[in-house]
Parts: sequence; structure tokens; C-alpha cells
Amino acid sequence: MQQQITWVIIKMKLDEKLIHYIENVVNTAQKVGIEDLIIEEDLIRGIDESRTVVMNHTSNIPDLPFSAIGLSRINVFVSRLHIVKGQEKFAVNATTDDGNEFVKTLLMSAKGVKVDFRCANPKTIQAPQSINDTLKCMVPLDAEAVVLLAKAQSAMSADNVTIISNDKGVSFELYDVNSDKFTKTFDAKVEELNGGETTFVHTYPLKIVLPLFKENVEGNFAIGEKGIMNIQMNGINLYVLPQVG
Repeated sequence: MQQQITWVIIKMKLDEKLIHYIENVVNTAQKVGIEDLIIEEDLIRGIDESRTVVMNHTSNIPDLPFSAIGLSRINVFVSRLHIVKGQEKFAVNATTDDGNEFVKTLLMSAKGVKVDFRCANPKTIQAPQSINDTLKCMVPLDAEAVVLLAKAQSAMSADNVTIISNDKGVSFELYDVNSDKFTKTFDAKVEELNGGETTFVHTYPLKIVLPLFKENVEGNFAIGEKGIMNIQMNGINLYVLPQVG
């Protein structure tokens, strides 16, 4: 006789620190257009639909009471969380089972209010386990250059920004449909990493990198040997892939 397997449903209340952390991860994903992500032990990962920006973070992740949680429909999750967040007796409870070990549903509640959110199976979310590139240099951002880049985005109606590092400094270049060019060059002490070169020319989608630069105007970004840009937002590691052609 075939043995019948019975799954044991496990319910757990998430602590305030973990709720805040999940919200921070989700808000970061929203700003760069990532709609699906996975939070698991020692790794947060996600990728946008156009496969241009990757979330891949491994440090300072809080202890999880489950193996993984898959979050899709991120905008829906945020809107439902905001229904109850800040109200009296606010709480978030997760339901999982000991067979699959990932979170199946979240119950967000407050006094007299309950709202469910069905989580995604992490196996259905395709996101890289690691980034296949070696960071070769670190570039400090310039606040004035970021402000001008934001103004130039509107003035040039450009989709991409080309970032150039050479002996003249670091430059942002934008082109409009008529090939008119905007250039902003600023002094920057580009730091060598892993014995890599400090000169490069790479092009990135402006709608992705500009919000990242705005959130990090006194910080920096790193460039890999293959041109992948690494930058943090809200303490979360993000990687922007260069445009080809």
C-alpha cells in the first residue's frame, strides 16, 4: 500500500525587525522595476523583466524562521501592507508547511482588519544565484553631476547614459534622437579593485541608474570586468547590466 504523506501546516508571527527588512527589500525592488524576488537564508535575489537589473545581496540578512519566501506582485503586497501598517495591534503572520519549507501565505492584520497575501513558490522565480563578473574599479559619485544628469534626461529625452572613465576624469554622456550630445565630466579618484583597470566605457539604461545615483549621491559605484555596475540602494546590492550595441 502506498504511504500517504500529510503536510503539517506551520504558522508563525514575524518579528518587527524582519517585517521592516522585507519592506525595505521590496521598496528597493520597486524603485528599479524588479517585480519578483526571493528572500532566503544568506541570499536575496531578483531580476527585472527586461533582465537589466539584478538584486543579489548576501550580507546582514536577518535570521529567517523559514527557508525562503517568494514575493511576486510586489505592488499588490505593498498596497495591502499599507492597509494595516501603523494601526493598533499590527502584525504579520506567515503560513508555511514543513514539506516545501517556503512561505505560502502572509496574513497582515491590525485591530479589526485582516488581509491575505499569497506568496510565490520560489522555484517559479528565475533569478541568478550569483553574479558572474569581477569588480575592477570603484567610482565615487559627484552630487552636482547627478543633478545635471537628471536635468539632461528631460532635456535630451535620452534612454541611455554612457559612462566614461579616462585620464580626463569620469563623464556622463547622453544622446538624443538627432545625435545631439550632452556631456558632464567631473574629477573623480577612481579606485582600482582586484588589480583591474580604472578606465572603461559602458552604456546603461538611464531609467535604472539615475534613481540609484539619486539615492547614493555621496556614495560610489563599482564596475566589473564585463561592465556590470554594482551599486547599493537602501543597503541592498544591485547590479546593472551594460547595454550592447
